[in-house]
Amino acid sequence: MGKLKASIIAIAVVASVGVGISGCSSGSANASSDSSGCQPSRGKVTLDYWGWQDHGKAAVEEFNKTHKNIQVKYNALASGNVAYQNYFDALKAGNQPDVAMIEYDHLANFRAQNDLTNIAGCAPVKNLKKAVVPWTYSQVTLGGNDLYATPLDTAPLALYYRTDIFKQYGLTVPKTWADYMADAQKLKSENPAIAMTTFAPQDGPGVLTGLIWQAGAEPYSYQGSKFVIDMHSAPIQKVADYWQQMIDKGLVNTSIEPLTPAQYKGWSDGTIATAIGAVWEQDIMKTNAASASGKWAVAELPQWTAGDSAGGNWGGSTTAVLKGTKHPYEAAVFADWLATNPDASKAIYQNSGTGSSIQYSNSGALDTPQPYYNNQKTLQVFQKMSEGTNHNFAWSPDQTNLNGYISDALTGAFNGSSTVLKSLEAAQAKAVADLKSQSIPVVSK
Repeated sequence: MGKLKASIIAIAVVASVGVGISGCSSGSANASSDSSGCQPSRGKVTLDYWGWQDHGKAAVEEFNKTHKNIQVKYNALASGNVAYQNYFDALKAGNQPDVAMIEYDHLANFRAQNDLTNIAGCAPVKNLKKAVVPWTYSQVTLGGNDLYATPLDTAPLALYYRTDIFKQYGLTVPKTWADYMADAQKLKSENPAIAMTTFAPQDGPGVLTGLIWQAGAEPYSYQGSKFVIDMHSAPIQKVADYWQQMIDKGLVNTSIEPLTPAQYKGWSDGTIATAIGAVWEQDIMKTNAASASGKWAVAELPQWTAGDSAGGNWGGSTTAVLKGTKHPYEAAVFADWLATNPDASKAIYQNSGTGSSIQYSNSGALDTPQPYYNNQKTLQVFQKMSEGTNHNFAWSPDQTNLNGYISDALTGAFNGSSTVLKSLEAAQAKAVADLKSQSIPVVSK
């Protein structure tokens, strides 16, 4: 699923193709191959599908059993850089698959290069909007009326916390971010050897972006034919200032990078009290911190305003129909099935994740107790966070590079030469220059 390090580590994939104004225009028919007149192909059709999800093979096998005239061949790729480089190489050579797994934050990159097929006119997806979690639909339309993919999985953020540490030091599960900082300060005064959480430059494109999303910020948007980037908004300043305080007060461990053995050790030995992580992190924690089974629980994200239930997202993927497919109708059938069919969701998630399908969410699959988390029904928490995620959040057509700029710039916030806010502003300046070099009209606020 879209849970991999590609979401937090800059992907060194630079497909430097010249992009015209239409490549950025929201809802522009010129931004992709058109699917007008999308009709079923004659006879039996075989689709090529590339991706990296753990259970992709099982989902394809289930689809093939129930669709005799549409068969899918699954090509499992390594995730992140390898997958995207394979896609770009195949597109350049003209031997790309019909459908491909692409993360939400990278979909705009493919659209900007005219590498997607607009399937909005295909009958199989006519009910998609009503069948999926609302915010995921806006992700695959990219703010317009075209449809370039179907949502696959979601990656809502929540707060993982050590119940034993909270009990020992009299901490309360935080309802607000003010509560969270107060807990961190109390923990530091009681036992400075335990960090409230970890926060490093590599968390920028993942956790920090998700928290900016939760705060209601919309740093990337489209105005007609122009792309707008704004890292100066009040919500972003609020989030940046908060984490700058956490750094300055020594309330977070800034030396541990995300999803590394050092972090897993902290999760295991009790030197890290909480983790702000996505739903897919459950399985990573179970595998890499097995000795801490029964000590972790999951709570909703702390809120800026008490009583709210705003969510943020880190990762998640789509099933995109690439340009050049000879079978857009059948590709739409498969993509819609992956997004909406409960059997597809069951094959993909196996009661360990939240999907885009509303029917699956209401099927009882999210009620499964999780033994590692002391039989808590953790997926219900993540699903509530997903339902509270801002629908309007969009991504840059240069997000692949921008993620790298954010990670690089944030280094200064941790060595004292800059701040979190100034780091985001520096990343914006680099992104603007990069977009202009590709002839993409951009407005910098």
